[in-house]
Amino acid sequence: MSRALAALVGVALVLPLSSAALSSRQGVPAGAGRAGTGPGAIVGRVLDPSGHPVPDVFVTALRPLPSGLRPFTPVSVLLRSLTNAQGEFRLDGLFPGEFYLVALPHNPVLGADGQLSRSGYGKTFYPGAGDVRDAKPVVVTASTPGRADITLAPARLSVISGTVIGSNGQPARGGSVGVAHGDNLFGLDGRALSIRPDGLFVASSLPPGTYFLEFHVD
Repeated sequence: MSRALAALVGVALVLPLSSAALSSRQGVPAGAGRAGTGPGAIVGRVLDPSGHPVPDVFVTALRPLPSGLRPFTPVSVLLRSLTNAQGEFRLDGLFPGEFYLVALPHNPVLGADGQLSRSGYGKTFYPGAGDVRDAKPVVVTASTPGRADITLAPARLSVISGTVIGSNGQPARGGSVGVAHGDNLFGLDGRALSIRPDGLFVASSLPPGTYFLEFHVD
């Protein structure tokens, strides 16, 4: 990193607020992700509350933890699937056992009226819970794929914005700000935001949750 630039590392707690801005998203390749060489799989669909399929939703499996501070841990940051136009997903390479599923929707930046979207969907645990305490496990066997259809939980969307200032006191020029999920989901479905010439970065259409921010030099 250039000595003229200071690293930005932070944690943001997103609650509903009013703002006006646009953001860019770093996508995840579509298709099934393999967590290993296990014989099991989980298949299903992601639907909205009206029963319509939702495409472009990030889905992965989580391993429940029997005790401790965390209720679960991701099976692997490499295990992921983006739903297709029919809302379908498939996760392969799982060993037999019980898993939670979480869906992380990619909410549109703009609504039908051309304004910033303020309503959308939040992170959702199978079968349709906004809190992991209300999630149900999916059983994976070596012979039959587990089946799990997820109904997305509605959420109020918000914005994270800020400015990257270098060690010289001037706005950073170039680089990007990475936005990563907190809430025990770190490493899953992150995005990279471009930095404007005045050092400003904006992440919009975010559901409530905790996010980690980090500045990266190109």
